[in-house]
Amino acid sequence: YEKFCEKFKGSEGIEFLIKVWGDNQELHDSLTKTKNSFNQTIEGIKNLINNKLIVRVLVPLVQFNINKIDEIVNILEKLNIYEVILDGLDSKFVNIRDYKEKLLNYFNNYKFLINFRNFPDNFMEKNIKSKIENALKIVNKKSLVYVSLDETYRLLKKIGRAHV
Repeated sequence: YEKFCEKFKGSEGIEFLIKVWGDNQELHDSLTKTKNSFNQTIEGIKNLINNKLIVRVLVPLVQFNINKIDEIVNILEKLNIYEVILDGLDSKFVNIRDYKEKLLNYFNNYKFLINFRNFPDNFMEKNIKSKIENALKIVNKKSLVYVSLDETYRLLKKIGRAHV
């Protein structure tokens, strides 16, 4: 995907949202059910960042990776990404509240933005929740649209601009 990423170098307003399910190939690949998807995902993130593109990473928290969240976030920090979005959509299977203190501490311990999505309304203290809501209002004014690498490639191919 290196040539694909180069096409976007210097583009403004284009950001990439990529899912990372685990901190290693075994865990990530087992959750995506795709062999070698972990290595491809990490290499794709590196290619995007090397081309000075903004990368946001969505980490779906599920019962199989919630105990590895520290390791996942540490790997992402080393990649120099822009934002990590922790997604609690699967919280009916994972007791997110057991991890509340650990997750909220991420605000202070990492150099990238941390955001929470699909968490119970009362998960965060009121002041932290209001800070996040205010930041989201500012970000949403930019009308960001997230498109996966595969979707973007298909769109470029359709209009004849993809040569990867």
